[in-house]
Amino acid sequence: TVWVLRLAGRAWRNFLDACVDIPISVNISPSTINTEWLVGTISAALADHGMPINRLEVEITENHRLEQVDQVRGALAALRSLGARTALDGNGTGYSSLENLRSLDVDMLKIDQSLVAGLTTTLKHHEIVRASTDLSYALGLTGIAEGGETHEQARILQGLGVHQLQGFLFSEALPPDRFLERCRIPTASARGCEDSPVTKRGA
Repeated sequence: TVWVLRLAGRAWRNFLDACVDIPISVNISPSTINTEWLVGTISAALADHGMPINRLEVEITENHRLEQVDQVRGALAALRSLGARTALDGNGTGYSSLENLRSLDVDMLKIDQSLVAGLTTTLKHHEIVRASTDLSYALGLTGIAEGGETHEQARILQGLGVHQLQGFLFSEALPPDRFLERCRIPTASARGCEDSPVTKRGA
């Protein structure tokens, strides 16, 4: 976890130096969460690169039952109080999705890519995505569908009211340097960040 957080801080700094100010998401397993340790570790790792905690998104995986839910809830609440955004990842595949959604202090609900993959062929997947989307609206969360690969999936998800879609439809997974190449943004040494369209657009 410490190594990943340091990589996140370094990547954010490199992006910022190239005038690309975007949040960085880090996926953390609930089994590793300890409120005091996690908050202290995140703060220290980000401080090494001057990354504000409000540019961090912490994703908690839900592909298994969340044990020690009180501890997870406390850690997420502490992170949100410092300005980080939080997400429940893999929704629709866990054992206690509704219970966790009601009790955990999160900003975003991420619908699992396995459900998105079966949208066009499996009615059950379609209904689970619809239910997850309805829940995100009811609870005031941002609903994000993972693993979108086709325009047909995007059309269905838009019809279901999903807020955001991520996946290979837009881009394959890229290392930081390839991502900056894809953005085609000159480095800060070549031109001032105040002129960058990405900075103006925001994250």
